[in-house]
Amino acid sequence: MLCQMGALIRVLWRAVAGLVMLVGIGTLAGCGPDSLSGATMGTRYRVLGEACPDGLPEVRVAAALDEVVQDMSTWVPDSSLSRFNRAPPGEWFGVSADMVRVVAAAAMVSDSTEGAFDVTVAPLVDEYGFGPGSVLADEAVHVDYRLLEFREHPPALRKGGPLRVDVSSIAKGFAVDRVVELLAGVGCTSALVEIGGELRVFGAAPGGGAWRVAIESPGEGFAPGTLILDEGGIATSGDYRQTGERDGTRTTHIIDPRTGTPIDGTLASATVIAPTAMQADALATALMVLGKDALAFAETHHVAALLVFRSEGGFVTRVSPALDALGALAR
Repeated sequence: MLCQMGALIRVLWRAVAGLVMLVGIGTLAGCGPDSLSGATMGTRYRVLGEACPDGLPEVRVAAALDEVVQDMSTWVPDSSLSRFNRAPPGEWFGVSADMVRVVAAAAMVSDSTEGAFDVTVAPLVDEYGFGPGSVLADEAVHVDYRLLEFREHPPALRKGGPLRVDVSSIAKGFAVDRVVELLAGVGCTSALVEIGGELRVFGAAPGGGAWRVAIESPGEGFAPGTLILDEGGIATSGDYRQTGERDGTRTTHIIDPRTGTPIDGTLASATVIAPTAMQADALATALMVLGKDALAFAETHHVAALLVFRSEGGFVTRVSPALDALGALAR
């Protein structure tokens, strides 16, 4: 009976400073969903799962995340991506099927945004101090996703110029999807997986019903709202998460690959709901780069998005028609 009473209290996950925090879980010791957490990809991950036949597969989850890091991190010198970045142009470089999957998904977003989203932005990320390397004064900077080729059989990448690739704007979402697929595969009936603010849910929330996810605030005293979701991915991108200064001007880690400079701050944050966390992750970043044109893009391309714009009076939210149609925003 005590376990049943504890399970009746719904779980609310709140995004704070790039992490989804668990607040107000009403279960008792030994009752309710299993959970685990740890460090990965320069941030933290959290997993909440219910009715997993043998409990949460902690070792397998950690191994899956380690594989993504070893595959796609630009901060690991011997990762597959780091080695590809050092490889000469014009030659096919063997990578994992997962890497091709990520690059192919990124290319679709790049095409639809006409280059506002571009994983070949690595030299610019380094130049502004948000990457693991630096750009030399005499280094030719090539940023053009159209010069990055991929093939599925056998999986490989090829660059048509001296490109360097950074998939950090989509890899966390992909890692979330990997863990969700793992949990579903071992028989978990419901779960929430979150990495650094990108998350995905399936099945019923503890206590029954939909999951409730509070959107991360871009500034003190402002609450964008809460999303209600049965299944799918959610990602929030914001220009306040990683900032710096250059020549006395505030900079952010989100670089516009079309101009070669950080975004202008018009849009403070973009939250996207999509079928997968990978899609949501990439689209949220793309909307941040699009800035004042983000809402028009979301309308044209049927992206379920909540946008927080800066104004003289503080922050103003805009909801895309696709998000409004979902009825996912708690009023």
